[in-house]
Amino acid sequence: MTRDITTETEAQEFLEWNGPDDPTPEPEGDEAWAPVPPTRSLALALLEAVLTPSQRRRMLREASLCVVVQAPSPAWCEPLRSAFRSIGQWAHVELRDGTAKYKRRPEEGAAEIANALAGGVRVLGISPSPETQLPPCLVASADIRITLPRPTERVIRQVIREATGSNPRKFPAGIVEGLDFPDIIACIRMGTTAASCVHRLQAASLSRGATDPSLADAPDVTAMHGFGEAALWARNLLADLSQYRAGHIRFDQISRTLVLASEPGLGKTTWVRALAKTANLPLVQQSLSSIFSSTTTGGYLGDIAARISKTFADARNISCPVLMFLDEIDALPDRNSMDVRGRDYWTPLINLFLLELDQSVASSGSRIIVIAATNHLDRLDPALVRPGRIHPTIRIPRPDAAALVGILRQHLGDDLAGVDLARMAGFAVGATGADVMAWVRDARRVARVAGRPMVEGDLLALIAPPDHRPEIVRWRTAVHEAGHAAIAWALGQERVTMVSIVPGPNRGGVTMTEDIVIDVRSRSDVEGRVITALAGRAAEAIFGLGYNSGATDDLRIATRAAASIHLSMGLGNSLLHRAGPDEIVQTLILDGALRKEVSSDLDRLFAKALLLVEEHRGLVHAIATTLMTVRQLDGAGFDAIVAERAAAPVPEGRRRG
Repeated sequence: MTRDITTETEAQEFLEWNGPDDPTPEPEGDEAWAPVPPTRSLALALLEAVLTPSQRRRMLREASLCVVVQAPSPAWCEPLRSAFRSIGQWAHVELRDGTAKYKRRPEEGAAEIANALAGGVRVLGISPSPETQLPPCLVASADIRITLPRPTERVIRQVIREATGSNPRKFPAGIVEGLDFPDIIACIRMGTTAASCVHRLQAASLSRGATDPSLADAPDVTAMHGFGEAALWARNLLADLSQYRAGHIRFDQISRTLVLASEPGLGKTTWVRALAKTANLPLVQQSLSSIFSSTTTGGYLGDIAARISKTFADARNISCPVLMFLDEIDALPDRNSMDVRGRDYWTPLINLFLLELDQSVASSGSRIIVIAATNHLDRLDPALVRPGRIHPTIRIPRPDAAALVGILRQHLGDDLAGVDLARMAGFAVGATGADVMAWVRDARRVARVAGRPMVEGDLLALIAPPDHRPEIVRWRTAVHEAGHAAIAWALGQERVTMVSIVPGPNRGGVTMTEDIVIDVRSRSDVEGRVITALAGRAAEAIFGLGYNSGATDDLRIATRAAASIHLSMGLGNSLLHRAGPDEIVQTLILDGALRKEVSSDLDRLFAKALLLVEEHRGLVHAIATTLMTVRQLDGAGFDAIVAERAAAPVPEGRRRG
């Protein structure tokens, strides 16, 4: 018998770990043990481990029978066909594994199979995804449905014993993790020992579990900053995967679906890549907008359907747990908001997508983790994000100052070691992780061109560049932001966390607040938000600066809030819900009477904003004057100005505006 351990030292080390093989008792009488190759025994051993006595009897005795088998992966389909032939004859075997050899549309061959079943013969269907690959008539008429899991320790032990004549003494948990049919049979070799088979299986499993090379540049997900609830979800997943790999929990006990929602640039894709790397998971990534793009599919229904099926098949065909990332999931439209013509085109595609998703997430034996991402949460079909499909939903916020310190340090690496980044992070509040990455990249280029290491000023000049705007423009911006901040404080609904006139992408200044109380709001509460949004414009008017045409975001926020009073909140003259957040603008365009009503509300609330700014003119002036010097105030700096200006609390009657 040939041993495949190459040196005496290696053999001794391996035996110390695994011990000698347990010999299988020799058969009595003249019967001698004969080795069985794993190519013949593995699929049969798995099948025998799963079949119930009732199913076995039916397969041996019934002349008319339809059996549908879900294989663990495409590689198992051919061996399973041979295994089934050992327990009965089959008049027709339909094998479809998605590979070029057996790739057919589900409806192809349906008539032939229906005729065979009608003729009372035995028909067998084998596929990794019966619902999406086998003819519907075969799946629907199955007398026996068998879902085969990955082989258990007991199955592998049996195959090793049949190939080598002995049992391994020890069998590490998860030894075939990530291994497909060809991997397993390549490790279990006749003419070697049971212990060496275990050794090869363990080495192959470790190799398969190695990090995807394409994720080499991804950070550790536990070291990332600014992801809020998503960070906790990631930690829970990592803990559950560790328990699963140790054999303590089943895969279906893991919370393994998630929708990530945020505005662009907040790092959804980077976070998913980092999670895959940290968890040692293969990553299957697909943008749904590219699937439905006419430039990639020609817009033909069949081509798009094929790409949907391939996306999920690619994930299912990976033998170990896999992370499937569906980016731009909002490219799959909400059926509740489409017109009749669109519904005729999209309904079959949406139904196919949901079917494939169910097969990948909810079916027994599935080991796929699905994370979807969107910039437009309100556009998603409710059927897609309900519990049981892709759930829960976690919103990624813009990073606060503390998170920005961590993000800056992550991208800086060894650069600016020892530098306190808090001041720069304060100037960067309102920025995204993508902004930080660009700043650090550009600062490194500045230092490289200068032929020296990066210094703090290189980065600060990008985060808070010198303000070359005319002084009147800077003063107008300071007054505008001071108006927002002062009135937010005066109304008592929000806490001011930052006021800045540092220029940023698409803005000249910014005021950031957080809710003091989050609850169901009255009409006066909503109108308070409108007043705060209009307070910057009001401050410019009170200080004789005219109006800033660049403050379009303020008008957008105010208009949408005022319209929502009538369209969705039931706080106007009707309880009728007429529009969601995404439909407000279109409804205003189409409804002239509503436009007049909302415009009247805005005029009335702007008049209140003017009165409030006049009342707090001194506070607005103090904030604006300070901003001209320091450029940015954090929450503590703002509170200090308020405390200096207001010796006593604002009377409650005045705080409501």
